[in-house]
Amino acid sequence: MFYLNKIVFLFLIFISFFLSPAVFSDYDQDGTYFTSFLGSSISLPSNLKIKLDDQSSYNNHSKWQGRSFEDSPYYSLRFDKIRNHRGWGVEWMHHKIYLANPKHPVESFSISDGFNILYLNRVLTNNKLTVRPGFGLVFSHMDVKIKDRERFYLKGGNGGAYLSGVSVQGSMEKWIYETERHFLNLETKLTVSYVKPPVSSNPDEYAEIYNIAIHFVFGFGSKPIRSDDATAMDRLYYWGLPTAHHFLLGQDKLGFFK
Repeated sequence: MFYLNKIVFLFLIFISFFLSPAVFSDYDQDGTYFTSFLGSSISLPSNLKIKLDDQSSYNNHSKWQGRSFEDSPYYSLRFDKIRNHRGWGVEWMHHKIYLANPKHPVESFSISDGFNILYLNRVLTNNKLTVRPGFGLVFSHMDVKIKDRERFYLKGGNGGAYLSGVSVQGSMEKWIYETERHFLNLETKLTVSYVKPPVSSNPDEYAEIYNIAIHFVFGFGSKPIRSDDATAMDRLYYWGLPTAHHFLLGQDKLGFFK
């Protein structure tokens, strides 16, 4: 019931923006858009299986926490190449999941730095609402503690992250404010992912998870610039402001989420 109430509350806030009359011309210019997002995700309960060599396999109907503003907060970065209100985009999402109800022998389990997904998106916009179906690869950064074992963290893979699964998403986006160079937007999305990441240095020990999550994000984006006549200031505005938004808030350098 808690999950349902939270989802409904956030959904009603966002849907009020999506159903309001359109004021801005979303993606009206052809070119490449760069957007940085902060937000939150809610993962639905799902089954967690863990295969361990030295004991019976772990199987638990699991509840998940997002902790979106703890440690390295939830964020995403996106580039969209648009022409005539159609296009393609690449998105990096730093999703996070923490096991809320561990049971013996699992003492803690999270994919929290993070449940990273690299999406290729199709972009479809009609000046009122933008939708994106997408397919992606999941890079899982594991943090696991099994009873009487050393914590499995920052070991192997690429800096502790493992290519471990696939994901699909569908999203709806609406702009809420714009200037000549930039825009603010809101987006809600549904992601469905399957991962099979390791839980130890033993390649025969792994977890198996289906993750279904609802995301609510707020974005700061840059509109396209013409490379052939762009000034240094144009480039600074294009790259600088979304990047500052990401590093000052998304990486919590100023401690806003403490």
